[in-house]
Amino acid sequence: MTEDEVVRQYMPLVRGMAYRLKRHPSVSRDDLISWGLAGLIDAHRRYDPAKLPFVSYASWRVRGAMIDGVRESQRGQHELAENVDVLDPEWRDPADEAARRELGAIARRALATLPAKERQALLLIYFGDLSLREAGERMGLSEARACQLRAQAFARLRPVLADVAEVAA
Repeated sequence: MTEDEVVRQYMPLVRGMAYRLKRHPSVSRDDLISWGLAGLIDAHRRYDPAKLPFVSYASWRVRGAMIDGVRESQRGQHELAENVDVLDPEWRDPADEAARRELGAIARRALATLPAKERQALLLIYFGDLSLREAGERMGLSEARACQLRAQAFARLRPVLADVAEVAA
């Protein structure tokens, strides 16, 4: 896909995130959308289809770009509501934490629907940080079979995650 096609297809995702992140009165929704589009284009350029579905990767990159933009715009201001500094690395937005917990719960439920070997392959590769070869060895399989299991798992998860992405957008 070209960058223009990606922007056209995923613009609802960017707008939806901008709508949900519009909490700071000093930041406009247009700014959020602009930062999100930059994140989307960056995601398109850096995307590795072997790792995870594009919509999942793009969602994280778009959101991150928006949050970075908010932080940058707030850099000149020393205080926010209730004296919380956005640049403080220890500060965590409760809404972000709730969204992260919800996403984790969705991922756990989706993984639970997979056959055991497919689930084990994904867990070893993505949460155990193992290569396909290492995951296959740990499972007593070849690298090619580990790759097949990963592909089968993604094929099963794609419809579930697509539904989640539509709701999020």
